[in-house]
Amino acid sequence: MVQEEERFQDMSLTRLVTALIMAGLLAAALPAFADDSAEQRKLVEKYLSAYVRKEHSALRPQLTTKTEHLFGPYLLEGFPTLQQPKVDDNQALVEFKVVSKDKALPSRGGVLCYRDNGVWKVRQVLFYDQVPRIFNLPSRSVTAQDRAQEGKVGDLVRNFLKAWQRNDEQAQAALWYRWPHRPDKDMKGLSVNDLAVTVLPRSDSTAFARYRVKLTYRWGPLAYSMNIRGGFYLVEEGGAWKVNGNVMVFDF
Repeated sequence: MVQEEERFQDMSLTRLVTALIMAGLLAAALPAFADDSAEQRKLVEKYLSAYVRKEHSALRPQLTTKTEHLFGPYLLEGFPTLQQPKVDDNQALVEFKVVSKDKALPSRGGVLCYRDNGVWKVRQVLFYDQVPRIFNLPSRSVTAQDRAQEGKVGDLVRNFLKAWQRNDEQAQAALWYRWPHRPDKDMKGLSVNDLAVTVLPRSDSTAFARYRVKLTYRWGPLAYSMNIRGGFYLVEEGGAWKVNGNVMVFDF
């Protein structure tokens, strides 16, 4: 009976020591995780505020700079089914339907293009269920001149997606429109409010940030608000988290 009691005490002591060790390891890990999460959330807030106001000089320091991080790994299963290009002056959108490798992404999206000095280039790859009107994406080819550009836009998008699929980063960079280097626009009346962020780790060096936010535009005594949801990838680069602003999700 005494031996049983001593064995029980030994087991209790072992469990207590194990629990204390695990608690110590958890306590040591928590500050690093909290700091990482805080950095990511602050980055998302700063980036969104600058992005919606088109303050490109403010958002540039938050973006990835390495060529391999411009669009990241190919996110589509196979080659997508492309729809007819929609051209509106210097903007164009080629929509697609596809199965995404990342299940967090919708199966619908589009490649947004921009004509820079007469040359069409890819601006961003978008995934969406519904795109908020505030982004004003092309909905159709407006004029005969626009329709005449559909062939060039379609060829550009196919070449870009093939380069992305074969992981040809240099070819992607050559076809990319450097939109973050555009001049700032005066969007001071637009504010970002009620931001909620959820960061989902994807690997040791990447994460996906989901956000919900209210955009409010004030013009004198008038105000208009819109709630939107979206997301983008974060990449650890040079010891800090950065935004991959060329792949974006809306209203998932």
